[in-house]
Amino acid sequence: MGGDAHAGDAHGRERGFKRVDPRIAKLAIHSASAVAAFLIETWQLRFPGRDLPKSEK
Repeated sequence: MGGDAHAGDAHGRERGFKRVDPRIAKLAIHSASAVAAFLIETWQLRFPGRDLPKSEK
C-alpha cells in the first residue's frame, strides 16, 4: 500500500489524520465477514466432517 494516508485506531492520531468514512469501514468489515463465511462453508461442503486446518503460529 502506498500513499501518505494511514487509517486505523490502534495508535495515536497524527497531524493531518483523516478518519475513515463509517460507510467504508462497515463495507470492509462486512465484506471480510462474508468472504470468511463463504470460505468456511465451501470447506465444509467439499470436506464434510473434516476440521479446518489449525494455524501453526
